[in-house]
Amino acid sequence: MATNDRRKDKNGEMQDQTTWFRVTLWNRQAETASQYLHKGKSVYIEGRLRVDEYTDRDGKLRHSLEVTATDMQFIGSRSDEPSQERSSSAAASAGSGPAEPPELSDEDIPF
Repeated sequence: MATNDRRKDKNGEMQDQTTWFRVTLWNRQAETASQYLHKGKSVYIEGRLRVDEYTDRDGKLRHSLEVTATDMQFIGSRSDEPSQERSSSAAASAGSGPAEPPELSDEDIPF
């Protein structure tokens, strides 16, 4: 998951700052997330935050922010979804079965 902030830099120019988090969900929340979350979908996550240290392939010390979620709420409306997502979600609510989770590639994962 990513959060985006706009802040002024030293020169007074607005800069976008993105912070990436690993999020762990359990039980029904994990099932719901795998069905309905997709890249770009807004979601509210609340939970316990942990900083993890690791050494990357180049031997540099890195940090990763991890959230073990205790609450997840979808933000926005169904009209915020792309048209293809809307139609598959509508079919799922009509009883034709659950929507398939989106395909992810290595480029979608920030670590």
